Amino acid sequence: APLSFDVTLKEGKLFVRDMFNLYKYENFLYTLELTGEEIQKYLEYSYSRWFNTVYNDDDLMLNLREVKNEKREEGRTKKYQFASPYYNLDYAVGIDYLVDITRKAGERVTIESMSNGNKFDPEKKYLVVLNSYRGNGGGGHLTFGSGLTKDELKKRIKTSSDFDFRKNIIDWIEKNKVIKSVGFNNWKVVPANLFEKYRNREFELLFGVPFHN
Repeated sequence: APLSFDVTLKEGKLFVRDMFNLYKYENFLYTLELTGEEIQKYLEYSYSRWFNTVYNDDDLMLNLREVKNEKREEGRTKKYQFASPYYNLDYAVGIDYLVDITRKAGERVTIESMSNGNKFDPEKKYLVVLNSYRGNGGGGHLTFGSGLTKDELKKRIKTSSDFDFRKNIIDWIEKNKVIKSVGFNNWKVVPANLFEKYRNREFELLFGVPFHN
């Protein structure tokens, strides 16, 4: 999930206070054991909170709601935000998959393969890295989505980091000195032509400025 909704760290020196802006929550790093089927259900649940099913041009692709009675910035006629908290809008890395916005919730995600080219097996057990909020059932992804009970979740946790997430980020930056922005392209929203049309419009609804690559 996004660490923050709309935070920019400018080029130059970074300070500890920047890490509190980037990652404001007190989380640890967990590894859990999940089956491929449980991962699939997890993603279906997440994208049901993130996207709507689109039928015509007037539909919203993203699951947004209009914020009423809020001070508008100059030039903005409406302000929208996600209906679900942004930190519950999870995506996955390490697997390649498609999200079809013309299909109903629960049937949108098609996992094609592992990102290394290996087959993704619904019956196989995988080690999955999550933060402790999610690993303890926060957001409902593992309970309502994957269908695990709280007791079962405890049994699935294999490791936990010694320090909180923010401390790990700070240590990594101190060690590597320079951060290079790296994007992930392991998942796509389809059909592509519909995604581009809705994206361009809804980016402006969220941020108040036109979309640009």
